[in-house]
Amino acid sequence: MQMAHLLLLLVAAIAVYASEPDAFQATTAAPSRRPTRRPTSKAKGTPQPTARATNPAPDPTKYNIVLKFAPGTREDVKALFTAAAAKWEGIITKDITDVPASNTEWFDGKVPGVKYYGRVDDLVIAAKVGKIDGTPSNGLNVLAYSGPVYVRGSMLPVSGIMFFDKADVQPLIDDGSFGDVILHEMGHILGVGSIWPTAKANCGGVCAPKSAAAYYTKGSTATCYAQKAAAELGLSGPLQIGGNAMGSGAQSLGLRQLCNELMTGLLGSPNGRTGGTGNPLSKITVGALQDLGYKVDYTMADAFDPTGCEPSSIGTAAEDTVIWGGSSGGVVRPDIAMV
Repeated sequence: MQMAHLLLLLVAAIAVYASEPDAFQATTAAPSRRPTRRPTSKAKGTPQPTARATNPAPDPTKYNIVLKFAPGTREDVKALFTAAAAKWEGIITKDITDVPASNTEWFDGKVPGVKYYGRVDDLVIAAKVGKIDGTPSNGLNVLAYSGPVYVRGSMLPVSGIMFFDKADVQPLIDDGSFGDVILHEMGHILGVGSIWPTAKANCGGVCAPKSAAAYYTKGSTATCYAQKAAAELGLSGPLQIGGNAMGSGAQSLGLRQLCNELMTGLLGSPNGRTGGTGNPLSKITVGALQDLGYKVDYTMADAFDPTGCEPSSIGTAAEDTVIWGGSSGGVVRPDIAMV
């Protein structure tokens, strides 16, 4: 009798499970008093959106400028460097040969706190704003250590440094003009003025001190595209070039001809120069990049009219002094080595 009763209970239970399996399972699991853990914004491994987007990986099919900042670099200063790199990346349209990682420290120890040994696609730049010599009351003031450090066999740069003296550039940061200074120095790292004469046509090869013959095309063996662009913009006569106050050889374009064009080395329009405010990156500078061997897009240049520019009272065609916001001084260029 007892056995029969147990069998009847078993059959009933099987019947309930067959008809309502979820209800059966619910009755077998005791409810927990501990609340279920819900995912939070701090859950490990869960990426969360942030106000500041991360930098996307460089496109290997395009020309890339990679910036390595010194620790403690302010975010607003980083943004200025990033904007300058984007401007040049928009002008240079074609990828160049990457350089593999090696035991070479690409900045040669010239920028405290910044080292890099990895693969380079296509140019890597160390960036820092810090103390160099302050604002000396006498003697030549060092505004920055800036320029290419290593170059390829084609003479196109692998790496460069931009180490600015905080005391000299702080006023420029404050008044909003430091971005043009960064853009100018990045142009030198790319080779404008710093890797002359050009490898293909020997443009920019003559810059004798105090010489009236310091012309971009003198001694050239083929078309110099910077001169071609200058003529198309209305510049009469040959394009002049000038030297740097703390360096040797030619470093700047058309000091007495191009008003406030970006690569003249003069910030804004000092001493009654015409040409408006700011420092336009003209087709002349784009042509200088083409002379160096880059593939370029002239439509990315800024509007610029060199006609009517007044001769500068600052230096001569062969003696360029960098003028930044009323503070004169020199930019020290590092020695260039080939990889």
